[in-house]
Amino acid sequence: MRTPWDYIHECMEELTSPSVYDFGKRLKLSRSTIHNWIKGRTVPNEHHVLTMAKIINVDPRIALMERLCWLSAIDRDKKRLTCYMEILKVLTGEIPKLPDAYDYDLRPRYKFRTPESLVDT
Repeated sequence: MRTPWDYIHECMEELTSPSVYDFGKRLKLSRSTIHNWIKGRTVPNEHHVLTMAKIINVDPRIALMERLCWLSAIDRDKKRLTCYMEILKVLTGEIPKLPDAYDYDLRPRYKFRTPESLVDT
């Protein structure tokens, strides 16, 4: 599963933007908005996720489902996160792994493991 930073980084390579600031200008975003995405404080809205997915040729359904996973991880909603990860498994054919970026310093007690139901035995 990608993080917002993965999307930003891949878009920067695709658009040959030398910096996050230049990338933000191209998408009409402030530097602080992008910084908050990278730090996991906020997530891109649907429009920005779809724009970035289009730039890097990612299936929009997968991009939007990853966004829902990010929101669920931030909200510490394990039930929804598990559900969204199951849908991602169906869409991608792979067992999604929650990126380390979502083990927040702000929420040190929150750890999410890939649910047993997703792991093929």
